[in-house]
Amino acid sequence: TNGTIYVRISNESRLDELHNVVISSPSARQALVYNSSTNVWNNTGVIPKKINSVTATTSTATLDFSGTDIIRFTLQSNVTILNITGAGDGQRCELEIIQDAVGSRTIIWPSNVRFGTDMTAIVLSIQGNKLDRVVLVYVDSIAKYDVISIVRGF
Repeated sequence: TNGTIYVRISNESRLDELHNVVISSPSARQALVYNSSTNVWNNTGVIPKKINSVTATTSTATLDFSGTDIIRFTLQSNVTILNITGAGDGQRCELEIIQDAVGSRTIIWPSNVRFGTDMTAIVLSIQGNKLDRVVLVYVDSIAKYDVISIVRGF
């Protein structure tokens, strides 16, 4: 029999309907990244979040990276108990460590911070009001933060 087929053409495509976009397990603050070897856009990574500020006024401090990638950490005391938590696997965690006006503040790094053979310790600037940047990458399979760079004396 003869009949009629009605077709509605829409130019309002969703990203995941496009042939070269693959979106899996989307979450907030992700970005689309183009993979030139597969010619496909994938959702991946986390867009850097706001800077959180923490001030160590006693010998104990907690740095929680679950809501940020950057923590501005002001030392007003020597820190002998440091807890670093909250990062996801592969997350780059940047610490901006700032000496107070007195300076010479120290940190005893926790056992979940791992040093490589070329960077075996973190020696902070001792001058007052100086900023040092320490970048860590979290490795979920071993529950460690690897130290990947240190830049001192800003």
